Amino acid sequence: MIGILRIVLTITLAVLALTFPACTGCTTEKPPAEPQVTTPAETETRIPRRKIEKLDSKTFIELSIDLMRESAKWNEEMLRLMQQKRTEYFASFGLPEKQFNEFNENNAAEWQRFLQENPRYNQEFMEAYTLYSRQHQ
Repeated sequence: MIGILRIVLTITLAVLALTFPACTGCTTEKPPAEPQVTTPAETETRIPRRKIEKLDSKTFIELSIDLMRESAKWNEEMLRLMQQKRTEYFASFGLPEKQFNEFNENNAAEWQRFLQENPRYNQEFMEAYTLYSRQHQ
């Protein structure tokens, strides 16, 4: 799910980047006023959820802004949930996460040697690491 959100966000940002290229040779002159210009302050609230009959530029931008803001909220919620789950996980073993992390830092050579001497654990460790890495790209 996070991967799909990243793809949607990447596509949206790419479209925005292509739609609004960097200004080269810009002047300080103000362009002529366009009708129905919406200022960012007017779009800071969530847009109402409704069926969109026709997607136009204004609605596309409003949706893009809303999606990016909502995605940021989802990411914050996911991070809080993941930290809570990690805390619960280590608590179920009666072990503080800090102690686990410190063992990793202070005993890297020892646990790496263990993996070299125990191919079955090494294989399982690498499979788990590969799975974890795919989900956190």
